[in-house]
Amino acid sequence: MTIRLVAFDLDGTIYDRNGIAPECAEAIAGLAARGVHCVINSGRSIDFQLDLLTDHDLVQHFTALIGDERWVHLVDAGPVLRALEPWNTEVRSSWTELEPIAEGWCRRLEEQTRQRNWNSRISDPETGHRRGIWAISVETPERAQALAEWLQPQLAGSTLACNSNGTIVHIYDAARDKGTSLAALAGQLGLRHDEVLAFGDGYNDQPMLDGRHGFASATVANANDEVKGWVRQAGGRIAGLDCGLGVAELLTEVFPPTPART
Repeated sequence: MTIRLVAFDLDGTIYDRNGIAPECAEAIAGLAARGVHCVINSGRSIDFQLDLLTDHDLVQHFTALIGDERWVHLVDAGPVLRALEPWNTEVRSSWTELEPIAEGWCRRLEEQTRQRNWNSRISDPETGHRRGIWAISVETPERAQALAEWLQPQLAGSTLACNSNGTIVHIYDAARDKGTSLAALAGQLGLRHDEVLAFGDGYNDQPMLDGRHGFASATVANANDEVKGWVRQAGGRIAGLDCGLGVAELLTEVFPPTPART
């Protein structure tokens, strides 16, 4: 297996409350030096990603950033971000039609939280339009997952899908997720799907971890058992360490250091 692109989720994968571990940052820089494409694929915004990578002096090592799980931008020298087209335009066009339906389902989730006596906060329409996602936040990840599990069967076979990401439930275009976005980028770069390795740790990472697109997959020790199960079933790798240290651990396995010439 020759890996030519590595995609990283942020929160819980390479990024935690302490930032990006130096060992992980060094491993990413080493990948770029080998000519491997490095990509962020996160629910975080492109602006957040750019600021984070700049703070850690890493942005120059990345080929592309995928923000809000669907907006794909190539990173040119500068750095200058260049939207992947026609992908991004197609994402916006599709969401324009689906957005009112997604809002309706989000309102139903809000009613579910009232019936369960849970506190919740629904995203405002401007944010939902900009991100291409409608979202509702609750107090715990367990409650978010319970809401997602309530809604998923009702969306089955429709043009919408949902997931939980921490304490937030997202409702989005079923054709535009972390897996399809990464596949679009791979196609733009002329890569086969088996040349892509995806790292993630959360429920929203499933489309790029469970093997449906043919990507190699990996996760870290802090991922929950269900995520580890997807990766294991897809023949992927599970680190023995948490977060960025676990990512660095697995990258060393996949890309062994080149012996020094004598």
